Formats: sequence, structure tokens, C-alpha cells
Amino acid sequence: MSLSAAGRPGDGPRLRGIRQAADLTLKEAAERIGYSVGHLSNVETGKREASAELQRRYDNLRHLPTHPPPADRRGPTASDQPRDLGDQDCDDSDDFGILVMRLRLERGWSLSQLARKVGCSRSHLGNLETGKKFPSAALAASCDRVFEARGTLILRAELRVSPQRVIPVPTRPGEIEDTLGIARHCDPAELIHNGYRTLRRLRATAQKTAPHHVLLELSQGARLISAAATLGGGSASELWLLAARYAEFTGWMAQEAGSDEIAELWTSAAEAWAARGGDNDMHSYRWERTALAALYRGDAKATISLARRGGAQPGVSARVIGLAKRREAQGHALAGDRSACLRALDEAAELLARGPTPYPHGASWGPNTIADSSTYVLGSCLFDLGAHEDALAAFGSNTSTTDSLRATRTHARFAVREALALTAVGETDQACTLIHGVLPSVLRVDSATIRADLSRLVVQAGRHRHRSAVRDLIPDLHAAIRTR
Repeated sequence: MSLSAAGRPGDGPRLRGIRQAADLTLKEAAERIGYSVGHLSNVETGKREASAELQRRYDNLRHLPTHPPPADRRGPTASDQPRDLGDQDCDDSDDFGILVMRLRLERGWSLSQLARKVGCSRSHLGNLETGKKFPSAALAASCDRVFEARGTLILRAELRVSPQRVIPVPTRPGEIEDTLGIARHCDPAELIHNGYRTLRRLRATAQKTAPHHVLLELSQGARLISAAATLGGGSASELWLLAARYAEFTGWMAQEAGSDEIAELWTSAAEAWAARGGDNDMHSYRWERTALAALYRGDAKATISLARRGGAQPGVSARVIGLAKRREAQGHALAGDRSACLRALDEAAELLARGPTPYPHGASWGPNTIADSSTYVLGSCLFDLGAHEDALAAFGSNTSTTDSLRATRTHARFAVREALALTAVGETDQACTLIHGVLPSVLRVDSATIRADLSRLVVQAGRHRHRSAVRDLIPDLHAAIRTR
């Protein structure tokens, strides 16, 4: 179900509070009121609207005994009856694999148990649930029969994940002529003024929504402004600098959309255009950005090497060298070198404290808010070094103060890392509650880098699958990881 169809924002937390006050897990609540765990999870996290009937059943939980009667004296419950997956208790946004995972976990079956029932290997079933493979018609029918899904799983198996949205690349040969025709009719001063204003708007929009919502406008702006710069004139340098900033941010959004290759193309374009405008910082910052991609690949050695290369460029501002030092610190943390990490962090703090570089129109390279990003880097380093309590304090302080309506992407990034730290210190239920609350934001911003952290959380939380909160959450995490 799309986010636009979500229910009233106050319903989910209120209903979750009723359930928790009754000391019930999602599974226990589902058994009592006759809805699936998946549907209740979607309602409590704001992804689906709570019907009047469902709200009435939640309210009735206040008057029920805390513990169910013995099994031999209780009447049939929703879990005893075949579930009609065509009714409202089935999440329409689930693909075949996620729905199979939900149904399997609701019944408490392992992968091996279900594999024996449907007649396939455990590894193949795992690949189906995680979206790495698609089921055959025969296997889909077998799953549908085992779960008594009345054709729902067969229909889901016929659907395929939508192809990834096309991510624009920098101007190709032959395209410049078309853009030049438009650029000739632009007033350079007006283009510069409106260009920076639009860039600020797009950067603000990108904090609240998915990359593809801004990529097209960013790429078109970069092409138009760079075409205007090639015409020369007294404003050429300013236009090249503006085009470079568009290209740099387009590269970041391409990376967030999951394409490191196209991100590198845009970052290279930004480096070349910035040089034509007389800016040396982008040459250094490019290596810091490349180091970030290595960091998310888990390559500590490459992260350190690339970050150092960025920090060693001549004629570069203290801000950009400080950003490179921070990235180097993250590489050392990933490698487990505490002393080198802390030393690099101290050097970064000293460089970044020298004050902002006077970039044109305040359009700096890198993050808008150094304080937020520095806290995130510090928390990430502490986490990778095994100082989980200290990392939790760093992430938690920002999660509680960040205005999630103003900076959804930043808020979601901190919250997912905080959940990782919570699971590391044994607070698994608290981590699950936190993630349930932030999942709508994670889906909204659709960030590849946040999805990488969600993948880590699946592994980390999966060690506690015996806990009902984890079993309820795992399918939602897999669904969020697969979002494109």
C-alpha cells in the first residue's frame, strides 16, 4: 500500500500503546482480535489506516485478561482458522517472498520445515523470501496450498519487481547542442540567481523524499547551466561553479539511489566543472566521496587510502580536508584501529572548527550541517570499534532532537544506526519498537546507504529470532531493503 494511503498519524502510536499496556506482543494481539500480525504491524507503524472495527477491537483489549486461558479451554482463535488473504488483513505491498516469510513466521515454521512441506530446498526457499529468485508456477501453487492462501500466492508469484528507475547520466555527445539552444536565451545573472535558489530547494526536498524525485530536475539543471557556461562571457566561472554543485549533488543522489557507477560519473563531472570555475576543493572532495562508497562496501583499506588521497591535495580548504579526515577515521574504525581512528577524528574536529569556507551563495561541498554529520560519524566509529554504549548515546541524542519533518533522511539514518547499537547491547525489543516507528520514513527517502544499514540490522536482529518482536519485524525489514 502506498504511503499516500496511510492512516491518521495518531492512530498507530495510540493503538500500539493500548497493546503494550495490555502486555501483548503483536502475535498475541493478532490472535485475540482476529487480524494478521502483518496488518497490525502496518497499522501501528502508520502504513495502513485503522478501520473503525479494528479500533474497536483494540479498545476491547483493555478489558481482556493479560494472559490467555489454557489451550484446552479456549475457543478457536484467528490463528486456528485458515486466513482469507484476500481480505484487508493482507498487506497489498508485499511481494511473493515477503508474504511467504510473514506466513511462515506467523506459524512458527523454520525454513527447513516449510521447504519440506512445499517440496524444495531450504536454500532455494531462502532465496525466494529474500527476493533473489522468483518461484516457478508449480512451487507457487504448492506454497498457496500449504498456507491455504486461496490463490493469493499464485497471483503474487506472477508479479515481478518493477525495473529500477533510470538514473540520468551527465551530458552525452550530441546532447549539448540541444541544451545550448535553450542556454542562449538565458540571462546569466538570472540563471545564477534562480539556479542557487532551486538547488537549495532540491536539497531540502531530498531530505524528505526519495532520490528519484529530485534526480531529473537536478540533472536537467546541471546540463543547462554547464551549457550556458560553455558559451563564455563574464559569468562563465560562476556558471561553472554552479554547474559543479548541481553535478556533485546529483552524484550524491545517484549514490543514494543505489548506483555507485553513475554517481562516480557525476562526481567526476563536478570535479572538472569546478576546476574550470577556479575551485580546487572539489578535486579533493571527490576522493572523500569515493571513499564513502568503499566504506559501505566494507572495504576498510580502500576507505583509508582514498580518504588520505583526498586530504593530501594542495590548495584545499580546511573544511574539505576535515571531511576527508572524518572518512579516514571511519576506515580505521572499520579496521578496528582505535588509536588511529580517534587521532583522525581529533584532526578532523580541529580542521572543521576553523569556520566555514566562503562558498558562493553558501553552497558548500558536503553536508549542510557539520554538527549532525560529525555526530553520525562519531557514533558510527564507536559502533564499529565495539563501544556500543557510547555509540548509542551519540545516535540517541540526535534521534531525539532531530526534527523528522524537516530532515527525514537524517532522522532515519540516525534511527537505524541507533537500532543497531540497541541490538548490540541486548535491547532488542526497544530496537524493534524504534524501527517500527521509523520505517515509514525509511521507505519515504528510499536510501541505498540506509538500506545497507538495514541489511546489517537483519543479520544482527536475526540472532534473536526467538523473540516475537524480532519475528514480527524481520519481514518488514526485508521489504524495506527491497524497496526501489
